[in-house]
Amino acid sequence: MIAFIRRIALPSRLLALASIVFFVLLNFQYDFFSALYEPFRANHGAIHGILETGSIFVAFSIALHGWVSFKETMSANWLLFSAMFGKVLVLKDLADLKGIVDTLVL
Repeated sequence: MIAFIRRIALPSRLLALASIVFFVLLNFQYDFFSALYEPFRANHGAIHGILETGSIFVAFSIALHGWVSFKETMSANWLLFSAMFGKVLVLKDLADLKGIVDTLVL
């Protein structure tokens, strides 16, 4: 494991370390983020629905871009990457959106 870490470039190691420190520090600021969320607590369903619709649009756009721009001479990884976003779109986002609609109808 140590040999693997030594092969990684210094900027990548610093970025990984900075990311870990940032997310650890975010955990200590729980009260600050809770206070930011408090005004939106009453409209949780609507806000979640809007954000979920946005994530569906982004996943669809990435999957469609990968599918349309794929050429036969390109690596198959490009197509697999876009197919991964298609899977996220179908399995996660549409299932969550159905749950939100069911919650709002009830």
